[in-house]
Amino acid sequence: MFKPVPDPPAPPETFAAEGISPYTHPVPLSPHVTAHHAFGPCVGDMPIFAVREGMPLEEVLVQASAYLRSASAGATELVENCPEEWRALARNVEHVSEIARALVEAAIAGLPKAR
Repeated sequence: MFKPVPDPPAPPETFAAEGISPYTHPVPLSPHVTAHHAFGPCVGDMPIFAVREGMPLEEVLVQASAYLRSASAGATELVENCPEEWRALARNVEHVSEIARALVEAAIAGLPKAR
């Protein structure tokens, strides 16, 4: 049987069900990678969270965009359901997360394309 289009990629839950990550061996799309960066609360002098060194920058920016989309959606929900006295603050969070996401997506679009 001739199939004019390939099968779509497997959904993320397929990878989770099989206990593997689709990002186990990310393919670098450009030579730009992350530096190690610790953040979050500390236990003694050791931060709990860190961005790993050497992650493909494009993949990291795509993940950042997804986190910002989630923050924006949460802020939108908050704007719609919070008391009037908190609405301006909630709207500010909504706009700032949308601005940050636009900057990240512009950075993704501006990365050099792999050859």
